[in-house]
Amino acid sequence: MILKGSYRDYTEQEFLDFLLEINRAIEDEPDRILDPLLEHFERITEHPSGSDLFFRPVGSNTGAPGEVLEIVKAWRLANEKESFKTP
Repeated sequence: MILKGSYRDYTEQEFLDFLLEINRAIEDEPDRILDPLLEHFERITEHPSGSDLFFRPVGSNTGAPGEVLEIVKAWRLANEKESFKTP
């Protein structure tokens, strides 16, 4: 997977694919593969919960990629951050 420079460089589908890759890496990969993905996620989303969205979900969130996507989108909108690029 090619990591892009910022959140706005991803389409929504590309970002979901990235979240699916993180989810796969959580299950199947060593930390040396997973850690850079999580660091990239934290840097580009700027979400205050960071990787806890996957590992320590709150409320009805289970940490599933689709749920993480919706949480990040809602938080970015509420905080007037840039959105995805249009396809």
